Amino acid sequence: MVFNGSSVQSINENYDYPHSHFRDLRVSNVAGVAINVNVLASGNLRIDSSASLSGSGSLVVNGAFTTLAGSGVTVANFELDSTMSVAGTFSPATTTFGGLGQLIQGGLGYKNVTVNGRASFAGTTTVSGNLTAGGSTRGVIDLNGQSVTVTGDYSSGYYNYYEGGTLIMRSPTGVL
Repeated sequence: MVFNGSSVQSINENYDYPHSHFRDLRVSNVAGVAINVNVLASGNLRIDSSASLSGSGSLVVNGAFTTLAGSGVTVANFELDSTMSVAGTFSPATTTFGGLGQLIQGGLGYKNVTVNGRASFAGTTTVSGNLTAGGSTRGVIDLNGQSVTVTGDYSSGYYNYYEGGTLIMRSPTGVL
């Protein structure tokens, strides 16, 4: 599905349980696309230069996530289960990494980050909110020798002790 209109486009649905489903998504609309419901992209998502994706809804991307320079992503909740290559602005309220062996790209505007799968930091990163390793799948965060600044709280649990996650710090250059 390609969103390439000339005015703001939005994804709205009255009964969207559990999600509006798309395979691959491409946002080319320079006026922007607003996600106001739960949206699942079971394939890849690409945000073209000067295009933006915003809204109060939640977006889950199972495939590769790519943004070009000059683009922006400011949705409320963003879950990625695969790879990311972000060249534009990226600042969802909450970013969740749900895949296995993921790399968390450094230098982005992360607010709150939750790892429900297994993810490693790929560069110096600031989380201007909370960092959580947990969830029902017992998330694993590997600092991977990187410096990660968290302005909020770090927690290795989610709902209770039995759903706690793991923090891996094996390199002396890894600082939380």
